[in-house]
Amino acid sequence: MLRNPLQLQGRDVALRANRQPSDDSDEERENQCSLDSRLSNIWAQLFFNIIKCVPNWRRARDGSWCTITKDDWCSVATEDLFKGFKLLFEAVQWKHIRGDEWFALFKHFFPKKGQVPSVKRQNFTSCKYYIDYVALLDFLPNQSAKIVYEELYKKFRDLAWLPYVHSDRMWCTSQGSSGNWHHIPGDATGGPQIAINGDVWNNHPITLRNAYAHLREEEEEDA
Repeated sequence: MLRNPLQLQGRDVALRANRQPSDDSDEERENQCSLDSRLSNIWAQLFFNIIKCVPNWRRARDGSWCTITKDDWCSVATEDLFKGFKLLFEAVQWKHIRGDEWFALFKHFFPKKGQVPSVKRQNFTSCKYYIDYVALLDFLPNQSAKIVYEELYKKFRDLAWLPYVHSDRMWCTSQGSSGNWHHIPGDATGGPQIAINGDVWNNHPITLRNAYAHLREEEEEDA
């Protein structure tokens, strides 16, 4: 269950090109609820899929760069994790981006209708959120797909961090060769490349965090 379900409040979205939204239609209200539910599921699935796709160290037997175990994915890989600056990795390299660069990152995760890349990209095309999102765009008329795209970006721009996406893959662990890359720990030379949202960063400390400490803090908050 999402704490803040994604809703298209105040915006009329027709689910089929030959139908017009009607405030007096019970069926239309049911369709609206269905669309809100589909969007909420896509949004929640995004974070689960991102963590699921975190690569292993150079040798698979060495395990994932991420400190979350598979058993913890559902409870930890949520929107809240991506709104904080404590990163659940063994090591990272990060740089902050903002404005047009953050929007370009958004377009990797949520391309516009009619602009979905035809080339198969590593990770993305196997992610359930992406498959469901593309299917929803195909189902919606153009204007409705545009509204969905805009509403998703409103949520996306509030996130604190995401993988620094390359054109052909979601995750990259090779050493950053250009720009102002920072490394945690300081002597690390590799690790997942992370994009920090400079528009919400405000010089907040960026640290590594143990997955189980994260779970304990949540339990203390709920107590």
